[in-house]
Amino acid sequence: MRVHGVWKAIFVVACAGLISIATLQGCPSNPTTETTTEATTETTTEPTVEPTTEPKVEPSIEPAVETTTEPTTEVTTDGSAEGNPEATVETSTEPTAEAIPEAAGQQKFSIRLRSLNPQVPQQTFAGAKVCEEGTQNCTNADANADGSLMLDIGREVYVSVEGASSAQPIFPLRVPIKMPTTEQTFVFYVFLNQEVQGLAGVAQVQVDPAKGMLGIRALDTTTQPKDGVSFTMDPSSGQGPFYLGLTGLPDRTLTKTSLAGTAFFANTTPATPFLIKGAHASLSCKGISIAHTDANGDLKLTTKAGTLTTTSVTCQ
Repeated sequence: MRVHGVWKAIFVVACAGLISIATLQGCPSNPTTETTTEATTETTTEPTVEPTTEPKVEPSIEPAVETTTEPTTEVTTDGSAEGNPEATVETSTEPTAEAIPEAAGQQKFSIRLRSLNPQVPQQTFAGAKVCEEGTQNCTNADANADGSLMLDIGREVYVSVEGASSAQPIFPLRVPIKMPTTEQTFVFYVFLNQEVQGLAGVAQVQVDPAKGMLGIRALDTTTQPKDGVSFTMDPSSGQGPFYLGLTGLPDRTLTKTSLAGTAFFANTTPATPFLIKGAHASLSCKGISIAHTDANGDLKLTTKAGTLTTTSVTCQ
């Protein structure tokens, strides 16, 4: 049961701690120059056709007509070596209306599925189904365990990950996301079923498949794990919180986070809205920017049967 150490950095929604975010800065806004110049100089001939169709509707993509290769390559380099091939596909092909999500109030959400355990290769998660929960907006992770969805900007959704083409079953994962306005790449750390069962076993808890698991990470302003943070759930449900010690395993004597910065609740009631508050002796702890929060910045979420829901707070 390889849970030792893997769980030091278990729960996944911190903006660079557990979820690493790399802005892909696609679709630069310099087409304005070309559109204006050409439309003014040659109003009767070809420029009239070009600005009236594609450039007008999709100003940020049209440079691709002349420099498709270069901007695409830079985007790929800037964002990430693995996640951007899809950005290339979307910006190079002709269904450009979909390649400009801002027009429809949507943005591309790129996902990489990885394990914190170096003995679990990323290919383990190839074929996993990634969905905007409750919709048919789904994709299957490719051979490199990467994928992407189009999500509504500013909308609070849950992104779920389940199933895989591996002999080692994964424990279904669920991450609450408030979609930012910029195209970004998120790393979701996925756990094998045996890892989650092992963690619960050390905490002397038996995982009930009809209940939900909840993991929370406390971070400082540099996205490093923060110690000294206690978590409460309102209304209380299930068992916990259990705090992970420096070994990366639950320590039932702890009442606050260790330097592992992590806590979890087991066997919570599914579909019941909870408020999760993080408290520190001298700092204020609020949900990270992409988390679901209330007006006070406290986490607001639900859990799902047989699923690990993960999120984080920042303490400053």
